[in-house]
Amino acid sequence: MDPKPQEPRNDGSDNSTRSSVRSTPDVGPPQRLTRLEKRSSAEDRVLHDIEREDNANVLRTNDDFEEPYDPPKKKHKFLRKIAAFIGWILLVVALTGAGGGAAWYFWLKDEPKQASEQQETPPAATPPTIVEAETEEYTSSAFQMQFDYPKDWKVTEGTDNKIIGISPVTSIKTASGGKQTGQIVFTVQHKQTSLPDFSTGSALAIRESEKIDYKKPSTVQRGSTYISFLSYAASANSGLDGVYVTGDNGYIKDQYVPMADIAKSDPLITFTFRSCKDDKCATPDKAMTIADSNWSTDGFVKPLRAMLQSIVVQ
Repeated sequence: MDPKPQEPRNDGSDNSTRSSVRSTPDVGPPQRLTRLEKRSSAEDRVLHDIEREDNANVLRTNDDFEEPYDPPKKKHKFLRKIAAFIGWILLVVALTGAGGGAAWYFWLKDEPKQASEQQETPPAATPPTIVEAETEEYTSSAFQMQFDYPKDWKVTEGTDNKIIGISPVTSIKTASGGKQTGQIVFTVQHKQTSLPDFSTGSALAIRESEKIDYKKPSTVQRGSTYISFLSYAASANSGLDGVYVTGDNGYIKDQYVPMADIAKSDPLITFTFRSCKDDKCATPDKAMTIADSNWSTDGFVKPLRAMLQSIVVQ
């Protein structure tokens, strides 16, 4: 028996032998491959396919790099923007810190000066110069007294044994709250047995009496006196009808004042008020009740108080 001819082994080194197996006339009829040989042939084909695919990948990769490689730029642009933004923030922080530091330095530099300025005692304010109204002196031999009065007043002494001083025409607040053109009347007379204004026998103190000091009292004159503010019972309105010099007698608000207390004063000195029919007061009208708040007005009360304080009785 002839030995079985040996088939060439397919090791994958020649591509032509891997693609097919040709029979020759010299060789006998094709022999069936054993199972082991079939598996070896299949493995060779798989290896061949893998090698071919690797070679294709190598060729494709080389083709891709034939042109210059341009890496993506979007990511780098974004990073550059972030870096620029951070740089601006750092610059702003640095400038702000420098400005704040400079302001803090100058504030601290000026602070002691400001504190010293606050601690300095301001100079004492010079009190305003008070210009006194011009006055004239009146002397009465009948009453053995003298006093000063405003120069724009008119003072006369009649045959009725009265000294009358009349103020210029002025606007006076009335007891009803309105304004009335009128005058202030200063009267000096001897003591009386009766007073027509006390028709009911008494008057009412509309406000508390005020004590004033004489500026130059004589040896026979008291050093101070009360002045009282009376409202007559017969008056239509409750207000100030007259200001009386009451000596040692002072009254509280709403206290009744007997006529006898007033009439016995010697001399009897009063301020009363009268209305006028026109601005020149050519014809005096009648007695006027005024608001007691007039006595709290400096422009109204100052010349009247000064007249009383200037009285000197011999």
